[in-house]
Amino acid sequence: MTIKTSIVMNGYDGKPIKGEDKKELLLKTVLINALNFSSDPQDKKLTSTAEQKVRAYDLSIMLMKNKEVELKSEDIVYIKTRLGKMYTPLIFGQTIKLLEDNKK
Repeated sequence: MTIKTSIVMNGYDGKPIKGEDKKELLLKTVLINALNFSSDPQDKKLTSTAEQKVRAYDLSIMLMKNKEVELKSEDIVYIKTRLGKMYTPLIFGQTIKLLEDNKK
């Protein structure tokens, strides 16, 4: 699935969400944060294998460098699992909808 990574995340009011640095929060930032999320080692659902960690690294680099990326279905499942643990409903829900609907 082709994902456009430069989409700006919006608040419930429809206005762009901005970080402390006053920059707009982009989908790529949300995805990279999810890929690099480190959880409690006791949480077996989020424990990453060495192979998954390398894939997360590769995907993070790809996301940083490109405005559009091609993600495999297993990559999207991996990201979705991590999103739910680290983000509020505002970001989680919006990101899930973008991942499901963001086709070129």
